[in-house]
This record gives sequence, structure tokens and C-alpha cells, in this order.
Amino acid sequence: VVTVTHSVRINVHTVAKTLRCESCTECVVYVSLTTPVIVSGDSRGLLVAPYNVRYSKHKDLLDSAGLTLNKHAVEVLVNPIVARGSSGGDPGAISHLMNP
Repeated sequence: VVTVTHSVRINVHTVAKTLRCESCTECVVYVSLTTPVIVSGDSRGLLVAPYNVRYSKHKDLLDSAGLTLNKHAVEVLVNPIVARGSSGGDPGAISHLMNP
């Protein structure tokens, strides 16, 4: 699990099983995940995009990390989990999903 918390205007590039963004604003996140992104807290304006989908050694990279190539990765990005705490959470936290 990769967790990004209380961040503003940063770029994150990661390959992981899960990514959690908590109270992040206007961040760009390039990911290759096996589960949906978890968005919590006061997160808004996130830009989520696939990471290295055209990289010729992408499968080898995932294999070396013990991760499986997920052919449904687009669905993982399109359906983030938005956790609503006592502050309510923002269902529009992810402002844009980039196509591969």
C-alpha cells in the first residue's frame, strides 16, 4: 500500500497493489494498481492516469515486484473508492481520469 497524505500539487508515480490519497489537493497520480484508488479526507482535484502502460518491459517490472498484470486496470482507475468520514468526503475528488 502506498499512502499519500496532506499533499498539494505533487506528482506521484507508483506501481503498487493499492494507493490511498488522504487530504490531497491538485495532485497528479500515475499508477499501476491491482485494486481501486482509495480517496479519503479533504481530497480534491486529483488527476489519475495509468503508469507506463506502453512500457515494453511493464509486465517484467510487475513480475519482479510480485504483482500481476491486471487486464482490467482501466476499471480499477475509473472506479475509485471514495471514503466518506465525518466530514462527508467529496465524491468529485478525482477531477479527471486520463486515457491510457
